[in-house]
Amino acid sequence: MKTEYAHALVFNNGVLLVKRLQNPYKGAALHPLIAEILGKATGFNKGLAGEMHINNQDIRHVFSFQLVGTCVPVAVGLAYALRYYKKTDDVVAVFFGDACTSNGQFHEAMNIAKIRKVPLLLVCENNGLAGNIRKEYYLPTETVSERMDAYGIRANAIDGNDVKKVMIATEIAVGGIRQWSAPYLLEMNTTRLCHHKQGQADVRSKEEIAKLAERDPLLVAEHRMSVTEETKEKIWRDIEKEIDEVFAKVKEDPWPTWD
Repeated sequence: MKTEYAHALVFNNGVLLVKRLQNPYKGAALHPLIAEILGKATGFNKGLAGEMHINNQDIRHVFSFQLVGTCVPVAVGLAYALRYYKKTDDVVAVFFGDACTSNGQFHEAMNIAKIRKVPLLLVCENNGLAGNIRKEYYLPTETVSERMDAYGIRANAIDGNDVKKVMIATEIAVGGIRQWSAPYLLEMNTTRLCHHKQGQADVRSKEEIAKLAERDPLLVAEHRMSVTEETKEKIWRDIEKEIDEVFAKVKEDPWPTWD
């Protein structure tokens, strides 16, 4: 779960640099997040950044990128600047999918990151799909982690649907980055439970998706909770109520002005 990577990083003074909005926003207020997505003036960026370019300095989320792969070389540059110019102990975290690792600028970035020994946490969310294309058409290795061997970058592949494993692996990774002064890749094996975009059929069968849904991160976390069914139901009701109230409020919020 993306938010759990962010949780571990916040406790380790991390800087978040993400690919797109659908990334870590743990600790951020829900109302300005939804308002920004819907282009309202009450959003984090006054409704001007929208879905693809949102940022939030309060949780050290630097920027969001629209195009696949563009976030990685920028993250390398940011990590270099923080370590060698500002002399901080920060770690930059950049989030991307497995298909991004077949992008040329990704490999250029890995080369520089290793040579310059930048404090960079590479978080690869591997769902085995590039939009609606299966990985055998764009990934020559079984895992993304194997590709890091060419650069001498440490990598660890884990179950990205298990919150506890994600937390532990992230904390270890951030500690290692500071200790070795070198980049580190975490490959979070996960899945996508919906189509890539509206109006596009999914390359996977309904049966395949239903099987994958059994490992939904929320269900995995819920099964681990030592609480009664009544408490679980109350948690879900409270969450749904909060979300409904936020959307109702955002609907009445003003649009941005262009003064």
